[in-house]
Amino acid sequence: MKKTLSILIAAATVFALMSAVPFAGSAAWDGTASAAFTGSGSSSDPYIIASAENLKYLQLQVADGDDFEGKYFTQTADIDLGGKEWTPIGTSGLYFSGIYDGLGHSVTGLSITRTDINALGLFGYIQSGYKHETGIMNLKVYGDIVIKGLTVDAGMGGVVGWVYKDSTDGFMNPKLINIENYVNFDIDAAGKQPRFGAVAGYIFNAEVTGVKNYGSIVYTGSGHTRIGGIVGQTNRSVFRYCENNGDITVNATGAASAQAAGISGMTTWKVAGVYSEFDHCVNNGKITCSAESGACFAGGILAAIYTPGSVFESRVHDCINNGAVSAKVTDQNVTDKNAYAAGIIPRLALSSVEITDNVNTSLEITSEGVTGDFAAGIVSDITKNDPDTIVVRNNISITGNIIAKTVFEVAGAGGTPAATDAALADAKAKITSGFPASYSDLKIDGFPGKAEETTAPVTTDKVTTAEVTEVTSDEPEVTTEEVTAAGDDVTTAAPQTEPAASGGCKSAIGAGIGVAAAIGLAALTVRKKD
Repeated sequence: MKKTLSILIAAATVFALMSAVPFAGSAAWDGTASAAFTGSGSSSDPYIIASAENLKYLQLQVADGDDFEGKYFTQTADIDLGGKEWTPIGTSGLYFSGIYDGLGHSVTGLSITRTDINALGLFGYIQSGYKHETGIMNLKVYGDIVIKGLTVDAGMGGVVGWVYKDSTDGFMNPKLINIENYVNFDIDAAGKQPRFGAVAGYIFNAEVTGVKNYGSIVYTGSGHTRIGGIVGQTNRSVFRYCENNGDITVNATGAASAQAAGISGMTTWKVAGVYSEFDHCVNNGKITCSAESGACFAGGILAAIYTPGSVFESRVHDCINNGAVSAKVTDQNVTDKNAYAAGIIPRLALSSVEITDNVNTSLEITSEGVTGDFAAGIVSDITKNDPDTIVVRNNISITGNIIAKTVFEVAGAGGTPAATDAALADAKAKITSGFPASYSDLKIDGFPGKAEETTAPVTTDKVTTAEVTEVTSDEPEVTTEEVTAAGDDVTTAAPQTEPAASGGCKSAIGAGIGVAAAIGLAALTVRKKD
């Protein structure tokens, strides 16, 4: 009887302790901020972000003028913003310059609906500091950005609106490392000209490594736009091991042109010898671009490049497109407006670029223009008559045409035999063998951030802003004549899966059960000795 009583007491103790354990995330965030950070902000004692209140406190401090240059942050738990309207961390005048390490955790419930934010995302604006690097690493972001009727030319992304460093200031390049975006977009831009990617809107002079997108984009607007699965518009930046898995649907109305791609919507240029590079990037998403009476550019990797230098200012190599790509001009009464679609990049006009060792596995590369259709496995149209500054070689496509049209002789132009399955498999294997197993060894400003879980970075199986206008841009001015010649309409203006459940609650329960079990076991042991 005594033994039975002890067992009952032990069981009661277990339930009592479990009921006393606070369940992580049991109370919805009320929109308030914490009073201060835990930690000193050093690399050995970083500021701790463990709750929505902590994250809101960071946003308020940056808005109050603290850029946190040389300061370090670690996110120690999954955070749920609960779908409340979020104000991005940083603006063009009050930006974030610290280092944020998510430690593999997630921020869920991101929601932004405001129409008047120029730098828009979980972070609005990050910019390199005078002495220290800045960046975001090892983070997953989930949510929805639904905006109906933009009132500003926004730079928007699920993770960050702007990532910026001036090309001549001598500062260190910002970094984005090992980030996953699951934010979905539904945007009506009205007549504004947003630049947005599912991950980031603008990226200038930055290093982007191991960044993936799983969110979808649905866009409608009557202003020229640049849209990408990773970035909307970029300049002098390096993208390595980036992957888009989200579908992108763009509908440009009126005379607006549209550019949409799996990785980057537009790549521009400023300083000779400082180029953009796309290295081992993969698109698995479906890219659909439709324009009413403007030009339409759709690409698996890039949509457009404006790099008119005399040397190679952009490089696209060892990339793979697995997704369907389509471009269409719907008003057949307009003249000289075409649709360009390609597995890698649709058109090379004002461009100095090398496109080498890329693979297209998609048979669904289609275009429907007014005066001609331009669709190809690698590049659909080359109009710049300068073979010394455009190189297209060693590419392979399941479609018979590597290049649809060119003004000078390029290997693979005008139709080649379709690649065999074996050749495609060999080419993909050669590229994927270069992917790292994890990014745990990469650092920002020496900060030893490491994701809790590391997985193979890329899936290559085939899948059927304060006002941004306040920033003094160092971008080149592009004339109307150049725009018309390029066909790029360059302006100088920028299925969600469920996140893993938080481990905080499980850990707390486990600890409670462990303590209770130990007490119960002790009670049983004592009673047995009786």
